[in-house]
Parts: sequence; C-alpha cells; structure tokens
Amino acid sequence: MNLPLLPLVESIRDAMVEWESVPAPEQQQDQTEELDPAIQGARCAQLWDAALAEFVKDAIQYATGTGKPPPELEIEGRAAFDDVCSLGPMTRHLCQMADVEPGWLLEQVKAAILEIRDGNLPPPRRRRGGRQ
Repeated sequence: MNLPLLPLVESIRDAMVEWESVPAPEQQQDQTEELDPAIQGARCAQLWDAALAEFVKDAIQYATGTGKPPPELEIEGRAAFDDVCSLGPMTRHLCQMADVEPGWLLEQVKAAILEIRDGNLPPPRRRRGGRQ
C-alpha cells in the first residue's frame, strides 16, 4: 500500500539533504544580503519541512519501537508522539510553518504506524550524525 505520507516524507528528506548542503554562515561571506527573497523563502520552507519530518519521525519511531533511542532521549519520542496524537501546540506550529493540515498529518501518521506495525512499510530511517 502506497500511503500519501511516503511522498511527503521523501520530499522532506530531500529538503533536509538540500539544506545540509547549504554552506555554514561563516562560509557564506555576507552573501545572505544578496540572496533573492524567493530563495530565502524556499530555504526557510525547507527548514520547516525538515523540522516537521524529524518531529514526525520521532513520533513514529516511538510508537513502533524502531530506532529506539537511549533511555535519556526516549522522552523526546514520547513527547512527539503525544503531541502529534493530541494535535498539540508543537504539531500545530510545525504544520502551520510547513503549510500542512494538522488533521491530515495525524491521519497519515496513524496509517504509517499501522503499516509499519503490520510489516507493510519500512520504518523511518535513523538520523545521520548528531543524536541517534
């Protein structure tokens, strides 16, 4: 079963890869003033998409028991899962900034969790670098 969430997650992953390739501020040498506002807006949108993707991935990993973090970080997965399920303030804020309907996201996350649990969908990939 191909869920609508998969293209969303894949496009968000692509945005994360693009965002990671942007030079660090000290490497940009004041080029930010010369950037087209449309480029700045696109990069900002990519950042919000990536933040939402990580938040959703934490929630799904917590719910399915995949990518189990160390006990001291498990609270983040639980918090993300609880917030997504209750359409809490972080979910609503991230959805607003990423231009995603919170109710639609919740339905997609529920479906993805069931698909992963039933073995019909691979779990989200673990993060590269940083917190595992």
